[in-house]
Formats: sequence, C-alpha cells, structure tokens
Amino acid sequence: MTLTKAINKLFSNAALEKTILLSMISLAISENCSVNLMFQKACDKNASGPNYLGQMCPNEKSAQTETTSYNITKSMLYSLLVSLVLIYAGTWSDSHGKRRRPMIMIPIIGQLATDIGNVICSNIWSIPGHTVGILNGLLPGISGGRMLLFTGAVCYVTDTTGPQMRTFRIGLLAALYFIATPTGDSLSGVLAVRYGFIFVFSLCILLNSLALVNCFFFMRDTSEAYDVREVQSFRTQIVDNLRVVSKKRPNGSRMIVILALVASPLVRSPMVGK
Repeated sequence: MTLTKAINKLFSNAALEKTILLSMISLAISENCSVNLMFQKACDKNASGPNYLGQMCPNEKSAQTETTSYNITKSMLYSLLVSLVLIYAGTWSDSHGKRRRPMIMIPIIGQLATDIGNVICSNIWSIPGHTVGILNGLLPGISGGRMLLFTGAVCYVTDTTGPQMRTFRIGLLAALYFIATPTGDSLSGVLAVRYGFIFVFSLCILLNSLALVNCFFFMRDTSEAYDVREVQSFRTQIVDNLRVVSKKRPNGSRMIVILALVASPLVRSPMVGK
C-alpha cells in the first residue's frame, strides 16, 4: 500500500465523526469566548484592550447587564435565522439528489467567517460589544449553525450506513457533541486568560479549517443525479413544510407538536438571560 493510499484510508474511516468533533470543540470555545469578549468590551469602554481578563471588573454589575442584553439579541437573531434555514434546507437536500455534504460544510464555513470577524473585533477594540453579538448571531444563523450541521450528519449516516450500525453511529454523533462541548467550554476561559482573544479565535479558525478539509476530501459524496424539472419551486417547498406542523395527526399529536414549538423559546429564554 502506498503512503497516499494509507493516509487516505486513515482519514476516510470515521471522517464524519472527526469533522463533527473538530467543529463542535471549535464551536464551544468560540461561543464562550465571544460572550467573554462582549463582557470585556462592556467592562471598560475607554480601554484599548481587554484589561480585566482573569481579574475583577470594576463595574461588573452594569457590564453583566449589558452583556446579557447583547446575548439575548444574539440568541434571538440566531434562533430566528436557523429556523428559517432549517425549514428549507432538508427539502433542498432531498430534492437536489440527496446532497448531504453541503448541509455539513455550510455551517462550518459560517463559523469560520464568524471567527474571522471575532478576530477583527478583538484586534480593533473600539468595535462595540453589540456588534460582536450581532456578528455571532447573524453569520451562524444564516449558515444553519449546529442544528443544520447535525441534521446533515444524521442524514449522511442514514444514507451511508447499514441498519446494523446506523443507530450506533447516530448515538456516537450525539456522544461526540456531549464530549466536545464541555471540553471546549473548559478550554475557552483558560486559553483566553493565558493567550488572549486573538489566539483563541485563531485556534477556532484552524480547527474549523481542518474540519472543512476533512469533510471535503475524505467524506464520500453520496449525492445522486436528479431532474431539475421535477424540483418544486422555493415557495411551494416552504408552504409544504409549514403545513407539516398544522396537519391532522392521531391521538392529539398535532397539539403536542404545536405546544412543543411554543414551549421551546419559553424554556430557552431564562437560560439565555441567566
């Protein structure tokens, strides 16, 4: 076996899992560090840099209140945009030859762009905290965020894995999320205090770049040929997706779906505010 074939075999095995792990660690680090960045900017607006990393903020209460408002704006913007993207993304993937890799790659590209923006905001300290919040809500939102990433990953596993291993691989993806998230959370603060924001966001750019390269070169393309004439219009696909929520279901299932949609923001909002 040649060296090239050996390397390709190494990276092709569990390519999806490696992509998810790298991306999720990067996302956890970036999300925590962006909140810290907003807080540091609110801490001392006349400073030329983060003077209170790892130290007590002189106006901590007002800085926390300000950061909370930025964070709520970010979360609302992100949730709204992701909802709109997800309504269309699955239908687009199915109607365009089961294209799964774009559903994985687009969120990673969106996070790459976000972290490049975070590097700029860290370097130019005069950029206000609310701009950081909008940036971290807008770019991940329009690219689908972690929800589109996992939707694409589960669809990819379903298409490429037999019934015997399918449930195991989907469970493994969920396990990787719960491994990567606390790992990224714990690393974020330590790295920011020791090396600064620019280093941390640059590290996130590196991790997402590796995830993107791994996805593009080592994940098998499972898309199929399709007839463009059979693809429904954008409006028809959106309307059909919205009708799924309100269609009649047995045993009160429709009401359960509607109540779940209503309860979701009510459950999340207090956590974001806290």
